[in-house]
Amino acid sequence: MTPRDLIFFTLAIMVAGLIGYLIADRLCPRNYPRWLVWAFAPPTGLGICSLIVFFFRRPLTTVEAMVLAALLFFWFRSHRTSFDGYRIVSSWRVPILAVVFAIGLGWSVGSSVIHVERYPNGLTDGWNIWNSHAKYLAAGGKTWTVDIQNTAHPDYPLLLPGVVVHAWRYIGSNSPDATGFVGILFELSAVGILAATLMKLRSPIVGMLMALVLIGSPEYIHNAASEYADVPLSVFIVSTIALICLYESEESKPVGLIALSGFMAGCAAWTKNEGVPFTLATIAVLLLPVFWSPSATVRRIGGFAAGLSLPLAAIVYFKVTIALPNDLFDNRTSADLIAKISDPSRYLLIFKSYILTGWTFGGWAFNPFLPILAFIGLSGVDRSISRSFSWRGGVAIVAMLQVVYFVIYVITPLELNYHLRSSMDRLLMHVWPACLLLAGMVVRKQALSASP
Repeated sequence: MTPRDLIFFTLAIMVAGLIGYLIADRLCPRNYPRWLVWAFAPPTGLGICSLIVFFFRRPLTTVEAMVLAALLFFWFRSHRTSFDGYRIVSSWRVPILAVVFAIGLGWSVGSSVIHVERYPNGLTDGWNIWNSHAKYLAAGGKTWTVDIQNTAHPDYPLLLPGVVVHAWRYIGSNSPDATGFVGILFELSAVGILAATLMKLRSPIVGMLMALVLIGSPEYIHNAASEYADVPLSVFIVSTIALICLYESEESKPVGLIALSGFMAGCAAWTKNEGVPFTLATIAVLLLPVFWSPSATVRRIGGFAAGLSLPLAAIVYFKVTIALPNDLFDNRTSADLIAKISDPSRYLLIFKSYILTGWTFGGWAFNPFLPILAFIGLSGVDRSISRSFSWRGGVAIVAMLQVVYFVIYVITPLELNYHLRSSMDRLLMHVWPACLLLAGMVVRKQALSASP
């Protein structure tokens, strides 16, 4: 990417980030520190800009400019500039860990940039799916909805291609490595959301340590720079669960947080097909308490549905009018499905693959699972967390998503060994940041807190 392209790419990201911040700031409680609101700004803004590209296919001078102007108008009417939220950060006394965290983050970004410059078109999914879809979307015209059906996986949702087109419009050309830099931005968003949420709900040390584990997952970093959509999907998954946790932690139950959670869940479904069962699982978990707490459940699911509505509209329109049938379900016969479902050897093979891949999927030089368990044990377990709806709900969502993945493997029309080898490690990456978030939530809140 040339210096000029980098400047305009940065401008595109700044516009998206500012839109995301103004929306997140509007929906988050006023007493929330600004660094926490900023953590959710990038995925929020990129999701909005992707939807603008899909519905309007216009650059900054039109729809984005109007959205940004309206948001700034309402922000200036209701805010005064305050640095109180940032002063809290400056009061944390964790210098050694902060230095280690900064070094780890710098290493992650540096290695990712080198990878993008080496493979500007990304690996297989990058050039074959996301960049290919983005080129048709950027070309516009009346035929793009037909032309995109001639690409690989034309049923895949368009959030990531929409974000790439957003960046290309500012750059003025179809810069191939823009997609890789978008992947790096999503990688940083996952780190920021994980760290900020745990800093708010537990302590700065817990937040930084769990974020360091994510930074130290080489395959996660590699997938982000290789332009795989699994990392952006993981960002929206961890954002959804994090916002549910934040919502439940507030006595007032601010509806803005659960609405933002709904938007993130919708963006997950707008990112990859795997995001659809995640969204359905989240809805099921949020609806379950209706039997013993109807009023709270109606408030919760109402806010969630409000946030979900915009990306849901894009998904429905795309799936009904543009996308072709998914290749995993198209032209399947009942005899074929029954034969696969009734074959016990498939279940055993999938179960073994889960165990083996679950131990190695991050590509670690040193597996972090046992150190995480040791850290939780030594710092103390918050036993009340097991009674928390948000934590139990997060665990249930992750578990339900894995059940769906398991079933897909059982009925897949692809050769099973090939399908497992080519996808399971990336499927586990979808929930890895969320699992680290839920693990950090187990740590006793007052343990290892930074002194002010």
